[in-house]
Amino acid sequence: MLLFQQAPISHLGVVPMAAHTIGMRIKDIGYIFGAGAASMTTVQVAHAIARNDAVGAKEESSLAACWAVIMMEGVSILALVFSPLVIGIFSNDTEVIATTTTILRIHIFYQAGDAIFMIYRAALVGLNDTFYVRNISLLGGWFVMIPVSLLLTSVMSFGVVGAWLKLTLNVLISAIFYAGRFHFKLRDRINN
Repeated sequence: MLLFQQAPISHLGVVPMAAHTIGMRIKDIGYIFGAGAASMTTVQVAHAIARNDAVGAKEESSLAACWAVIMMEGVSILALVFSPLVIGIFSNDTEVIATTTTILRIHIFYQAGDAIFMIYRAALVGLNDTFYVRNISLLGGWFVMIPVSLLLTSVMSFGVVGAWLKLTLNVLISAIFYAGRFHFKLRDRINN
């Protein structure tokens, strides 16, 4: 699927592709914190559910979501504030630096959504709701990300910024679905 997500960007030229690649590497720094918190969340939620503590599962996931948002947003803000230095590690081209700096402005919203997305996806796995997780991932990836990417990058000519708007919309929408599903399933357990 990554090939289909990269294809709309690759035809835009060297500068957009370089800026996108640098943006993705910076995103990966924040991802480290979210991935660790997500792994912890799966285990914590599963343990809480095993001891019939739905309230504990909710508290654990909420705490992990807050922590992940703070850490991932911290990376985003630092990367934006120090963007010439951070981007300069990868390239000294002024066009690449300017384009990547624009991407980093979108990146702040992306990271918040990605933090919530990762935590609540992991929480659903802890609840053993993998069917829902798989379906949202497939639908979001194939039926939202790819068509919206083509629309924003090519049809509407937003270029690489459109690709990052697409990434951000996808994680925000998926985060809402995952968090909503998790809280809905816990509400049933708490009320029973």
